[in-house]
Amino acid sequence: MAGSPINVPGTPVALSIGQNPARPSTPFPQRPAPLDNPPYAFGDDDTAAERHRMLAYIFAPEIKSFLAHVPPKPGLAVDLGCGPGFTTRLIADTLNARKTVGLDTSRPFLDMAGSDSNHDLDFVHHDVTRASFPTGAADVLFCHLLLPHLANPAAALRAWASQLRPAGLLLVDEVSDIQTVNSTFRAYLDAAERMLDGIGGDLYVGRRVERLGRVPGLRRISSRLVKHPVATAACARMFRLNLNAWGPNPHADLAPEDITDLATALDNLSTSTATNEIHWQMRQIIFKATTGG
Repeated sequence: MAGSPINVPGTPVALSIGQNPARPSTPFPQRPAPLDNPPYAFGDDDTAAERHRMLAYIFAPEIKSFLAHVPPKPGLAVDLGCGPGFTTRLIADTLNARKTVGLDTSRPFLDMAGSDSNHDLDFVHHDVTRASFPTGAADVLFCHLLLPHLANPAAALRAWASQLRPAGLLLVDEVSDIQTVNSTFRAYLDAAERMLDGIGGDLYVGRRVERLGRVPGLRRISSRLVKHPVATAACARMFRLNLNAWGPNPHADLAPEDITDLATALDNLSTSTATNEIHWQMRQIIFKATTGG
């Protein structure tokens, strides 16, 4: 899963707390809440693991800036939906918690992550939408790019509230928008949005979390919109891995020739030197527990 270094220019830029007017915002109740989580569209094979490595590398500056709001050296930090563990290790290195644990339902991902387990870092099989956690109550819960893959994000937040120690923190870091001037990236993002919507997810779930009302057991203490630029070459490589992971997903509404053309266009962008063609707008929300788990 090793890959060549990717230059990711710039650092996250905090924007206004208000909504981004480029996309309409709807609260969670507008969307039906199925009983089961949608199938994870990106898989858990080696290609999917490399995709997670790219995500962790690309978003490392943004994640570290968000984690800087957490008091140092918490007792227990939990990475919700840890995948193969790249973000979990970033959390461990940044927070220096006494114990950091990644939770996930994918056995292949947990097997990959487990090679780095030690007395300070561990990975455990668990469905994060279900309380109680095998870790016990945590000081910090971290959710990054997870809610688009859950059937009922509001219910997940309620479950997580019960898994925090008194005054524990839940950090939610989700996409509110992705803005680009590159037509290839726009074609990919439109297909990704269709695909996630078709299986009950929401690519831009961050804007809906922002409009969510009171969550029992949690008090919102901060919310900000952060602009995170990504170099074109790095973005193209990540999107190409995603495209491979999807396979011929019918919800993406791409004909075989469209997939081939999009893959070729992304490959061509993988050597670009452009740095200002695409940026993410990340909704970073910190909740504090009002009750103890």
